[in-house]
Amino acid sequence: MKIEVFLRPRGTVDDNDPGHMALCWSKEEDYQRRKANFRGFFFNPLDLPEEYQNRSKWRDYLFNHAVAGYVKNDIAMQDDVFQRAAQLKSKQFEKDSIDIAAFEETTRPRKEGRYSFNPDTHNCHNCVTWVLSVMNSFFQDAFKPVREGRIKEIASQFD
Repeated sequence: MKIEVFLRPRGTVDDNDPGHMALCWSKEEDYQRRKANFRGFFFNPLDLPEEYQNRSKWRDYLFNHAVAGYVKNDIAMQDDVFQRAAQLKSKQFEKDSIDIAAFEETTRPRKEGRYSFNPDTHNCHNCVTWVLSVMNSFFQDAFKPVREGRIKEIASQFD
């Protein structure tokens, strides 16, 4: 099974884009991104106070607070892979002996825990720390932890 991790650097979409990190995998022998599963860890902007629901205000709120977290089908990252591939970073992992059922259960869409842009401070996840947690549980030391799940800090592990 091939698993690919994608990183969209901060500011890729627009000045308010916080960046994003997500997983992609396929059970097919001939790995094809178009037929792959994409999963990411998110928050729902509607869970923020009304004055912070605009993307330009997310950072103001999520650095100081945590909200409900969600593992979701990551259609946005899937679109990014096909529309902005040159702007993304990716890292591939292959392992024949991976427990596919366990991996899919771990990454199934659901409400899970809390989300913050300061996950270490709030004892929760953001998209980066969630991906690191999943990958390091299936691939020993796939990624080194980074302070507060910072996009800028994890980017160096894709080189």
